[in-house]
Amino acid sequence: MQEGRTDKGTFAKGHPDFVKAAGVKTGRPRELKRQVNDALTIAEDAMPQLILDMIKDAQDTNASIRDRQMCREYLCDRIYGKANQPLSGANGRELVLKVIYDMSVKPKELEQGDAL
Repeated sequence: MQEGRTDKGTFAKGHPDFVKAAGVKTGRPRELKRQVNDALTIAEDAMPQLILDMIKDAQDTNASIRDRQMCREYLCDRIYGKANQPLSGANGRELVLKVIYDMSVKPKELEQGDAL
């Protein structure tokens, strides 16, 4: 065993390269989380006015056709849900996805007789 190392190979206390594990911080700082929550609150408060402005823009005859169409599409997507996007494969052919369930395989919970 090298000098200044524990039996596990890590640096021993008092060694110049020893790093105290309790001082290591992990995760996102709380201040950043607080700022994100504040930004979300501001956005939620502004959302009704933004939607009303977007409706006005969609109906504004002085705005370009492209801008009005973008507003209308966005509002329809938000209100009625976005339409399914078709999947295409090589050479533009439509992809067909098949989901196959194998009922012969049982989860461990059912094999042991436990209720879910």
